[in-house]
Amino acid sequence: MWWVVIVAWGLLLLGLGFWSALRDPATVREMSGIGAAKQVVDQVVGGVSGSVPPDWLFTDRGYREERCELTVARDGVSATRTLTLNGPPESESDALAKVASTVEGARLRPSGRPPESFYADAGTFVAVRGKITGPGSITVELTTGCRPPNS
Repeated sequence: MWWVVIVAWGLLLLGLGFWSALRDPATVREMSGIGAAKQVVDQVVGGVSGSVPPDWLFTDRGYREERCELTVARDGVSATRTLTLNGPPESESDALAKVASTVEGARLRPSGRPPESFYADAGTFVAVRGKITGPGSITVELTTGCRPPNS
């Protein structure tokens, strides 16, 4: 008789767990949807595009979205936006520093020497990473991480 009660209790807990995983909203305020994260990305892209030196070419490759596993029972969406800047060789470090100055909290690497890369959290856990990828070439990548698909 006890085994029936134990099995029923286990099935109830399992059912409520799945229902909660599929229907409950995010449990932390920072776990915003992909739409909110894209707004932050768009703001950063606007700042970066406005800081590009005049002799540099700015290219925005747009968003690349991928499905990801938010929880065991719930899928999410991850978005990445890649920007490329091309300009005169030997001026990459100065251009990189200028671009990084538009992103609040950006940290240049290595510190104390001409920068080769930078990273920052643009807010709501949107990662911004920029690096010199070759002579006269800089790549800036903005990633949202896995988020709920709703805005």
